[in-house]
Amino acid sequence: ALPLPVEAVRHGTLTDRSVCCDATLLLAFDASRHAAEGGDDVGGDLDGDDDLDIVQVNAGTGDIRLVSVAGGIEAAAGALTPLIIGDDLTLNAVTGIGDDAALLTSVTTVNAVNTASGNIRITETAAGADLVVNGAVQQTAGNIVITTTNGAQTVAGPVSVAAAAATIDLTADGGDLAINSSVNALNGKITLTTTDDTRSVTMNATGLVQTTGGEVEVNSAEDLTMTAGARILTTTGLIDLNIADALVTQRPGVALGILT
Repeated sequence: ALPLPVEAVRHGTLTDRSVCCDATLLLAFDASRHAAEGGDDVGGDLDGDDDLDIVQVNAGTGDIRLVSVAGGIEAAAGALTPLIIGDDLTLNAVTGIGDDAALLTSVTTVNAVNTASGNIRITETAAGADLVVNGAVQQTAGNIVITTTNGAQTVAGPVSVAAAAATIDLTADGGDLAINSSVNALNGKITLTTTDDTRSVTMNATGLVQTTGGEVEVNSAEDLTMTAGARILTTTGLIDLNIADALVTQRPGVALGILT
């Protein structure tokens, strides 16, 4: 692995936003140094032929883009916690995003795309902070697991997996889980969970949770609220609703109606 100090990457990320290397990158950004150079956004199109192993990326309130064009995005040995600190986070990889272990973040939004193999696993750790998922897409294979440990999670863009048995697991601990876009699995299981006993799973009119042959499981520590137009669909699987102390199982091929 080749470590790059802040001084080596500072000007590249602030100008052409491109840092290229032939080996694994270990990056530790210092937000104050970036701000001193006239901006606080860290944009790294990190072109390498191996995994991008991160010690820590700290952009303060700036945006972050991390790209591994031939490998995955992973936490390096000895990584700091949280691993990624910033505002809007964009992740693009080929062989997994947090496949070895979930990427621990402290960000406002995330958009992740993985193209070939490996899982997408992201855990938002900031106390009292909410996470907006602007998209999470597995283009070929792999599962998606996105968790907040101290706040709400809002799905504002498509979350999807492409492999037949790939699964999606979205969990909000300490806040509501809001499905305001599509969550789509081919034949795999979709699990939606809130763990705080005052927090609910909600779906607005654009909320769609769909799997053709898999199961949809909703575990809400409080309520499940679906506004007009929201849908939970499966063709040959089951829809299991665990709402507070109640358990409801919807039979195959039936779309749920409006629950309040």
